[in-house]
Amino acid sequence: MKTCPVDGETLQAVGVGTLAIDVCEVCGGKWFDDKELTLLTKQGVRAMAQLDADYPNTTGSMPPPGGKACPICEKQELFGFSFKHTPGVVLEGCRGCKGLWLDQGKLIQLAVKLGLPPDEIPQPAAATEAPAAPTEVQCPQCKATNKPTDKQCWQCSASLVPEAPSCPRCATPLVDTERDTIALRVCSDCGGVWLDQASVMQMFQHHMNTCGQLDSSSERREEDLQRRTQPAMCPICKINMQEHDFIAQLEAMYNVPTGIHADRCTTCYGMWFDVGELAAVQQAVAEYRASKQEDSGDSGFLFGGSE
Repeated sequence: MKTCPVDGETLQAVGVGTLAIDVCEVCGGKWFDDKELTLLTKQGVRAMAQLDADYPNTTGSMPPPGGKACPICEKQELFGFSFKHTPGVVLEGCRGCKGLWLDQGKLIQLAVKLGLPPDEIPQPAAATEAPAAPTEVQCPQCKATNKPTDKQCWQCSASLVPEAPSCPRCATPLVDTERDTIALRVCSDCGGVWLDQASVMQMFQHHMNTCGQLDSSSERREEDLQRRTQPAMCPICKINMQEHDFIAQLEAMYNVPTGIHADRCTTCYGMWFDVGELAAVQQAVAEYRASKQEDSGDSGFLFGGSE
């Protein structure tokens, strides 16, 4: 049984001609065993795009790049790359079994690169209606039934209001703000920055050259480095996050070590950066671009994981 590297759901085998492609019916991602993607391309670009359209992302947000484990090798982390004939379309592969993971939408991007006219891209089926608002709320303490508008449980007086997100380092309540047009949460004590999944994707796609502007300060703190001996708890999911070595993968497919560790939640895919880390990431990318005399307008993607 193969599980989705994004949300842990069981992958379903879907017939495409003579192939059986493993698909996640939640996030819409597709897993291709060794050489399966090549065989799919031989069925034509329309078949590739149709498979993507038939299994859309039902979560409403895209997973961030990096940090995914191979569904076959399990502990083997996938790495990002692009084929020479489809530059700019970043896929994720396993060095062990040679399998490939494609987030939803990647097959359509490949099909367009291979010649599918944009006006012939198949459209996904209409989304189902959002579930109705709950008519009752269960108390997390005594399990008594309450009205959705109640602030406290009628039986035990426990709070029914969700706990405010707090800093993974010092437990200070995080403050909602916006920097460089990106919504984020900041700790007023240690200056760390929390980015939810949508903000992470926005930064990856459009703000690589300015990600340092999201930081509270360009100076890193020694106490933050010392605190890394303890796992950081996700301010949303309240579970321990995973620490990743951040590597900047530029458009030319050069892997640029940044020397920065970022904490990533495997449930909500948010990321925590201690103060000064985003500024250090931007500096590492800028220095590499300067050394290669690349155009400062090139875009890139950050992947959490070691190479």
